[in-house]
Amino acid sequence: KLTLEMMELLGWMTGDGTLIGPKPRAGGYVKLFYQHHNERDMWELHYKQLCDFGLTPRPPREDHITEEEAAEIAEERGFDSVSTVRITNVFYSNEFVEWLFSLGFTPSSRKPGLGKCIPDFIHALPWEYRAAFLRGLFSADGGKLNERGHVALTMHSDKIREASRQLLLGLGIRTQRCGGILGESFGEKRWSPKLFVKDRDLFWERVGFVQQRKQIEADSKLSESERRRRRDELIRRENELILRALRTYAK
Repeated sequence: KLTLEMMELLGWMTGDGTLIGPKPRAGGYVKLFYQHHNERDMWELHYKQLCDFGLTPRPPREDHITEEEAAEIAEERGFDSVSTVRITNVFYSNEFVEWLFSLGFTPSSRKPGLGKCIPDFIHALPWEYRAAFLRGLFSADGGKLNERGHVALTMHSDKIREASRQLLLGLGIRTQRCGGILGESFGEKRWSPKLFVKDRDLFWERVGFVQQRKQIEADSKLSESERRRRRDELIRRENELILRALRTYAK
């Protein structure tokens, strides 16, 4: 059964995860990546959600990569930068992977025209579920673009970027442009594909971010009292989720 929490997790998987189908002598698996030291709370949250869904993820793993490897990942995915700290949640389940395939998700691939997608069924879900999926997606690969508070999704895949645009429009949220901007990363000019959100306040109200730090960034034009109220609510919710995750580990 799909829940709002699972939709958020599937959005994160689409933005910053790997989906691999079963192979001979190897099971299918899902791997979720966390590229920033501030995202440790996210893997704790996802670990709990996976357990609640009846899955058995492996203990989260933290690895370190070189600056050169980080630069290659940033170039491949169209990011401005990538942290050298990589945290992963991985779980093996042929049944779960086959279920995702039956919903229309596709396996990760670097071959042209292949790779992950946003399945058509998501467009037909109630708006809360579509918003939850986008919240997970933007939490993985989106954020505040500049000091003026513009929100953008950095997504190298044209088909995922376009499907995200359609999902946002279905929620009444317009995008300013769908394409890329020329940016500078590691001393070189390059194309950085982004999807810009035009109706930022509506995005905050209907979608937003899972992470407290990103939610506050997107909230930059609200009044101080409203910003403080929403920040306190986010902190309360996040602390509850972390405590639940810690209790799960203790068991």
